[in-house]
Amino acid sequence: LSELQTVILRHNQLYGTLDIGSSYSNRLKLIDLQNNNISDFTPPSRENNITLILVHNPFCEKGGGEEYCTVPQGHQESNSTYSTPPNNCVPVHCSSDKLSSPNCTCAYPYVGTLFFRAPSFTDLGNSSIYTELETTLMLSFQSHHLPVDSVSLSNLTKNSADNLALSLKVFPSGQDRFNRSGISRIGFVLSNQTFQPFYFIGDDYGYFAEEVSRGTSNGIIIGAAVGGSVLVLLLLLAG
Repeated sequence: LSELQTVILRHNQLYGTLDIGSSYSNRLKLIDLQNNNISDFTPPSRENNITLILVHNPFCEKGGGEEYCTVPQGHQESNSTYSTPPNNCVPVHCSSDKLSSPNCTCAYPYVGTLFFRAPSFTDLGNSSIYTELETTLMLSFQSHHLPVDSVSLSNLTKNSADNLALSLKVFPSGQDRFNRSGISRIGFVLSNQTFQPFYFIGDDYGYFAEEVSRGTSNGIIIGAAVGGSVLVLLLLLAG
């Protein structure tokens, strides 16, 4: 486990004395064991920069070390207020159900949610994680020649089980809405991945642009798309 950087085992009924020994990875930065039954802790024998969180364990309830019994900023089980900012422009007021994109144009975006199971990144207040994700998503869409103008991330939440949800809006390029094939291809990019650290659930898209029929039409993209290699850069950044 020479590459291990983060250990998160909250709510796992772990008990007894915690001893992390001396053979742990030099890259290990976080051990989060909140809400377990750990009664004692043996400090490591060598210097380290590991953040250890033992909040809501008997060790802390009986007056254990204060440095281990508080939750550092960025590691709370809470929500982040991050929202993709405008791209050096002034957001416009849009009519109907259109939304202003990061490039400040009104359009009907394709909206869905990215769900992460126990992600390796822990500092939800680090905005660089989300800007890197936005860039990576755009590069992926562009490499597939998709008509995407911009993407927007918002409403990030993280629960006690360390599952993270992030709202994704994909805005069309060159027109104010996607056609059916555009939505289908976006869904393909989000699902045709090698690794699977996340899954995507897209909302029903009811604003299709007209297009010339080519036989059997593509269905509306609803439901789950499981994937993840588009987020490899994000995971590497966080790790």
